[in-house]
Order: sequence, then C-alpha cells, then structure tokens
Amino acid sequence: MRLSKELIILVSLLLGIAASGLSMTISVPMDQPTIQDGIDAAYDYDTVLVAPGTYEGHINFNGKLVVVKSIYGPLETIITGDAEVYSALVTFNNNETQDAVLEGFTLLEGWLGVYCENSAPTIKYNILRDQRTTEWAAICLAGPGYPPSAGFGPAQAVIVNNTIVNCYGGGISSFSTEPPIIKNNIIAFNSKYGIHIQSILLPIDLSYNDVYDNNQNYINTVPDSTSISDDPDFTYNYRLSPASPCIDAGDPDPYYNDFDGSRNDMGAVPLSDSYLAVYNINF
Repeated sequence: MRLSKELIILVSLLLGIAASGLSMTISVPMDQPTIQDGIDAAYDYDTVLVAPGTYEGHINFNGKLVVVKSIYGPLETIITGDAEVYSALVTFNNNETQDAVLEGFTLLEGWLGVYCENSAPTIKYNILRDQRTTEWAAICLAGPGYPPSAGFGPAQAVIVNNTIVNCYGGGISSFSTEPPIIKNNIIAFNSKYGIHIQSILLPIDLSYNDVYDNNQNYINTVPDSTSISDDPDFTYNYRLSPASPCIDAGDPDPYYNDFDGSRNDMGAVPLSDSYLAVYNINF
C-alpha cells in the first residue's frame, strides 16, 4: 500500500510528538538523592532538575545528552568536591554534544571545574570560583589524556554566560581541534590567565567577553572588538552592580537575551531585581 504525502507528513508529526513526550524530568533530591544518581537514571534529552543546596562530589555525564539544571540558578545551588582529588567537578568525556547541558550552578573549590575530552557540551550560566589547579584552568577543552598532559582533540564546547573568578590557574584553556564558542562570559581575577587557546585553528567565536585583571588576560589569541577588559564591578556573590560595564554588553542577538527579555548581560547572573523568579519561570 502506498501512503499519500499528506498521510506520511501526519505520521511523521505524530511520531515527533510522541518522541518529544518521552523526555522526563528527574528531580534532585526528590526523585534521586544526588546529581550523579539523577544523570545515571536519565535517558537522552531528559532533564535533571536540581533543588537549591550544596552537593558534594564529582559528576560525569557518561555520554548522556541530558540537561542538568538548577531550579534557582548559581546563587542558590553549589557543586563542590575535594580539591585534593585530581579530577574535575564536572566531566564530559564520552562524546557528548551540545545537547548535554550544564546550567545554573556555582562550581566551588574543585581541582578543575569542567573538563571536556573529545566532547562538545553546552556550559552556561555557571559561576566557577576558587578552582585549585595551578597547571591548567577552570574549564579545560582537550583530546585524549588528562591535564596537564592532555592532547589535542575535538572539544568544541559552547561556553556562554559564565563567571570564572579567583581561580589558582587560568579561566579557560582550549586544546580543541574544532573551534569552541566562548561568549558573554566574565573571566576575572584569576592567578595565571583568562583565556588560553593552544590550537591555531581559526576562526574562533571569542566575543562579548569581559576578561579583566588576570595575570595574563589572553594567551595565543586576542579579543575581538566586541569584548572588553573592564572591572565587572561585582557587589556580593558576583552579582553585577547597577554601574557594571557588563550590563547590556553581551551579544545583542535576541537569542541571548536575559531572562527578562532585555539585552544580554555578561556573566552568570544578570542584573534583575527578580532574578530568581524570572530564572525559574524560564525553565
């Protein structure tokens, strides 16, 4: 039997709706006690939704294309671990794509914050502070191996609207053979450097960042004209003061607009009196 074009389209639409309806939300700690347990229980395209609190331990996405997201953003939700354990707080090393998302956490006092090996996740709206490695950076993109001896490989992560501050080493280091996207971030006050690009692969989307007062702001790369190097003028918890040069200084494309619909503010916490409520509504 030959199906009509209209019937084929209808069947395709129904299958698409059914497939999208299969995705689930796993709540931590209500459904699973830890973030790692939530990831382990998830299937691709599920969401692991994390309640406010401090979560001890290191997590690995283990190839899962899932969204791991806090309910109320990085000011309320912390991932921390033993800095003496030479491992990242969050690891992507099983060919994860941009559909693997880490959003809305403070990563506090790990050895590394995020390590991407041959993986290309999305890392957005996180605060990475006080990472303890002196050999590499808070976010590391690389091929096989592990810092400081990792090699080149495809690790074209999307690193957008993060605040990376007060780390013992650098902010972001890339050995990726494919260009990552690094934009709308604040990278400041790190002891060694802001952004290090080891690969000579160009062009790279390195735009609308504030890279300020690191021992060396850029290594092997230069900012484009959209980026700044100004004091972000934090208040408390790395929020922006009303006078911050980072306000409305991110990418003007509406795709990147803040949760209240205004132009993107650089960094993990946009200036908004109703930040937490707006963040939750836009889940």
